[in-house]
Formats: sequence, C-alpha cells, structure tokens
Amino acid sequence: MRSKGLLDVPVAEMDIVISMAPRPARNLVPRDFRGRTIDWHVDDPVGKSLTVFRRVRSELDVLVGQLVEDVRRHPPLA
Repeated sequence: MRSKGLLDVPVAEMDIVISMAPRPARNLVPRDFRGRTIDWHVDDPVGKSLTVFRRVRSELDVLVGQLVEDVRRHPPLA
C-alpha cells in the first residue's frame, strides 16, 4: 500500500485539495483547478517519537473537524 499523488487521482473532480507538504496546495493542482486549496502546516512525524505522532494526530483531528464544520456551513458549489 502506498499513498497516491495528485497524478494518480482525478483532481478536476475534487472540491478541496489540502497540502501538508512544504509546497502550497495551489502550486500542486492544475492551473485550471476550480476547487478550493488549503495549506495545513503540521510537522511530518516520520522517524520521530510516538509523542510527536500523537501530537500530529491530534492536530489533524482538530483540522479535519474544523474543515467538516466549514464545509457544512459553506458547501462546495455543485
């Protein structure tokens, strides 16, 4: 199992693309992408302690919860 890159998925069909990479999400999608891009600045826990993994997990839990609430209040255009 491996993570998929944006070349492996139908980006044009997506409403939201989130980057957790050092590069902004807007620079990762095609120029004509009409969805929303979001940048989440979280540490990469790979190779770090269990404490760091847990902290990053908690940060992502909060960010995903905030995103869900935001999408409920402002659904993407169909």
